[in-house]
Amino acid sequence: MRVPDSAALDLTGLLPPGVEAPNIIRMLSRTGVNMRPFWAFGMAFRDNDQLSDRLRELVILRVAALTRSTFEREQHEPMARAAGCTDAEVVAALDLERDLDAALPPDAAALLRFVDQVVGSYGDPAAIDGVQPHFTDDQIATYTLLIGHYVMTAMFLKTTDVAPDPPAVPPPAN
Repeated sequence: MRVPDSAALDLTGLLPPGVEAPNIIRMLSRTGVNMRPFWAFGMAFRDNDQLSDRLRELVILRVAALTRSTFEREQHEPMARAAGCTDAEVVAALDLERDLDAALPPDAAALLRFVDQVVGSYGDPAAIDGVQPHFTDDQIATYTLLIGHYVMTAMFLKTTDVAPDPPAVPPPAN
């Protein structure tokens, strides 16, 4: 499927003036009225004070690994580093064979195991048990929504064969 030319798109209010539309927005434009709410929904996770930027990016990288989403991995590796993730944490999030407890702090290890369980079981309530000691119910609910959003995004990007953009300047941290 061809990514539309950004010159033909009305992106008023979606991106700062002069910013070239990334490939994901250009392909999302094919969904008509769904583009703006979908983009706003994803961007809302960046403005959510319940989630740490570091853990949010580790979750996204883990989803990228589980779904084999090259786009999400390439776009979010620099964002993860800008959010304070170490190289070792990035590698641990992307390596599905790595011992998470040996590679990550307890909260991050529990959260990435939660990602594995949510994605692998399509939503088993028992998955919450491992993260409850580390996170509030509100945070768990929000991380669950984040996981689902990025799984859906990965499926969209892979199915429509959207190529990753060159790495952009990472967004500012909360």
